[in-house]
Amino acid sequence: MKKIIFTLSLAVYSILCSFGQCLQFQYPPPPCNPCPVITEKPCGIYVIVNLENPVVASCSTGACPVNLHPFCYKNYPEYYNGIFIKFRWKDLQPLTGSNGWQNSFDPAFLTTLLSVFDFAENNPYGVKQISIGIVAGNGTPDWVINGMLNQAHCFGCGGNSLNYIAHFGSANAQVQIIDNYPVPWDGNFTGAYNQMMLDFHTYLMSAHTSNGTLYNNLVKMIKLTGVNINYEETRLLNQDDSFYYTDPATGNNTCATDVIPLWQGPLVQYTHDKVVNAWALMATNTKNIFTSQFLNLVILPTPGAFPPFDCQMPGPNTFVCPLSSQQYCYIPSCYSGQGCVLNNDCHHYNYDPAAFPDITEQLVRYSLLNLGPKIAINSTFLNKNPNSTMQIIFPNTNIPPYGMIGYQQLEMDYYNAWPDIAFKNTVLNAVNSRGQFLELFPATISWFACRPESGYANLMDWANRTMQNQCGVPH
Repeated sequence: MKKIIFTLSLAVYSILCSFGQCLQFQYPPPPCNPCPVITEKPCGIYVIVNLENPVVASCSTGACPVNLHPFCYKNYPEYYNGIFIKFRWKDLQPLTGSNGWQNSFDPAFLTTLLSVFDFAENNPYGVKQISIGIVAGNGTPDWVINGMLNQAHCFGCGGNSLNYIAHFGSANAQVQIIDNYPVPWDGNFTGAYNQMMLDFHTYLMSAHTSNGTLYNNLVKMIKLTGVNINYEETRLLNQDDSFYYTDPATGNNTCATDVIPLWQGPLVQYTHDKVVNAWALMATNTKNIFTSQFLNLVILPTPGAFPPFDCQMPGPNTFVCPLSSQQYCYIPSCYSGQGCVLNNDCHHYNYDPAAFPDITEQLVRYSLLNLGPKIAINSTFLNKNPNSTMQIIFPNTNIPPYGMIGYQQLEMDYYNAWPDIAFKNTVLNAVNSRGQFLELFPATISWFACRPESGYANLMDWANRTMQNQCGVPH
């Protein structure tokens, strides 16, 4: 009966909020005294702190409007329960990791990290939980890349790295991106990554806030990274990461880089098994190191997180790939499918999950069965569409009771014509789909908080409390 009543209450709340009438809480919420004790489960709303953005290191709190500091996490801590800190591996560890964190971690970066930990502990609204995501992919340090490409600088050798060059733009502007994306099954890469995670845990067990609190006691969740592109999502470059550019002389679209042949080439020789085995190795290592934290697999909710084929190696010197004669590029006019063909023979591949199953669900099931009980599955593309919820994405995979469900706001919603409605529906989708934590960008929290008359501030406060309750932590 309790479950039925609760479900009905969410439905009624959704209807009321659609007309701007949300449950009423005191605005702004008063500072807590005494403040609640930090819980072991990562629950409620988390603010996203991207340490790549320089404003987060120096931002200060401010009143509405907060347009000057849209990435400042210090605004309105009363509306979130945790802080998700994301940063690149190369920013943390620019020097070789063979001599421990004291000799390889960047002191200036650690000072920035201290400021976030201090704020998490010292604010008027109670101690905030901390989640950590260390991004590999193009965030991998140069010394790791060099160790993979140069036999003289590798720990145990390897040699596979994908040099990805993309051109895109218009007739008036061309942009070139050159990045190294290490192949995750390279032995040097996985060895360096696993050592970095061990060093980072040692650091968490050694570092203290200005009040003397051990960092490790504040960190409640670690993202399972290692297989990344440029964010914390678990994915590799696929056909939609091949870009075109417009020739300013002719106005024709031209394929600049097609990643499919690169994956199928003799150096990389992509297979699903290589990705799964490498990810499982790094994930299991992370589980064995961070025994007191929840682990978080971050996924894309749609097919296409990995190359749309599975090459095979039937023999020691035999490598076979399907579709090796075709090229695939991301072309906006063809993105909806149906295999558009340009005069340069650049195709957009229409993803067929029956023919080429994505391995994301395989990683989800592996996590639930092998990395629990402290495991959370987090989708990063939650938006105003309820079809982006976990139950729709994985109808045949029961995440509870094996693991927690979390979401992250779709950043593209900022460009929505009615962002307030998009933000509101995102929050409602997270709660109504039994989500237990939701990662929001600082600007979104400010957007909600600066509109108390619309009921959005009340909605966010309600969502934060309700997700904690769904987490089994009464609030």
